[in-house]
Amino acid sequence: MNIAPLVLIHGFPLDHRMWSAVQKVLPSAIKVLAPDLPGFAGSPIDPGISAMDGYVDYLARYLKVRGEHDVVLAGTSMGGYVALAFAQKYPDRVRGIALIDSQSKSDTPETVSKRQEQIANIRAGKLETVLGQLLPKLFSPEAIQFHSYAKECAQSANPEGLINALEAMAARPDRTEWLQQARIPISIIHASKDEVIPVDKARKLFESLSGATWAEVDGGHSSPMEDPKGVAEGLIQLMQKVIPNGKLVSDTKQYRPGLVWSPSDKGL
Repeated sequence: MNIAPLVLIHGFPLDHRMWSAVQKVLPSAIKVLAPDLPGFAGSPIDPGISAMDGYVDYLARYLKVRGEHDVVLAGTSMGGYVALAFAQKYPDRVRGIALIDSQSKSDTPETVSKRQEQIANIRAGKLETVLGQLLPKLFSPEAIQFHSYAKECAQSANPEGLINALEAMAARPDRTEWLQQARIPISIIHASKDEVIPVDKARKLFESLSGATWAEVDGGHSSPMEDPKGVAEGLIQLMQKVIPNGKLVSDTKQYRPGLVWSPSDKGL
């Protein structure tokens, strides 16, 4: 049975490793791809990629190198914004989409202002100031063990990559209407303790979508790290809607070897 691969897109300012625990508990029948967006984890920066379309084009090249056309997309936070932009540009290629701790709306003026302040701090060499404000919101209070990983991701990222990502998020359009009209399986997976995008806001989006699936998981704004089993089960629900006969045996109790690729492994 030919199943479209599941492409997991990381959030800001993380990298593909945020998905490690999730991909270990997904059924072995699912092919998993987890790219690093430009500027993160050594992935090269594309000139002029400070808009969501730049990330879409990058993802299209990433998939072309791997010989993949049809895909199922899942993204956390910023990764969800990239997934939505890709699905809107290439609707014939996307078999399903999951938004995890993400949303379809554009930034509010207040959020845009905060991103501009973060950009100014990064340009001034004050990344630690940005991280001091960001890290407590990325995870629930019970998950401080992940702070060191997130800090390492941001510190190792290209500063221009961080700036490009912030500019792209601030400039993205509202895709709620498009998502409501999309005729593909949609899954909304959201953390109960998300301080960036409250779970009630995510639930309202879900309720506006016809035929979507909902999963409320534990943790904060980076739930694939805090509740990988819950996120995996939500993704399995989505994949069961995507495959032709709707039958996908869940073997999430069995860990399997990692199947995560970074973009640099084939020259991207």
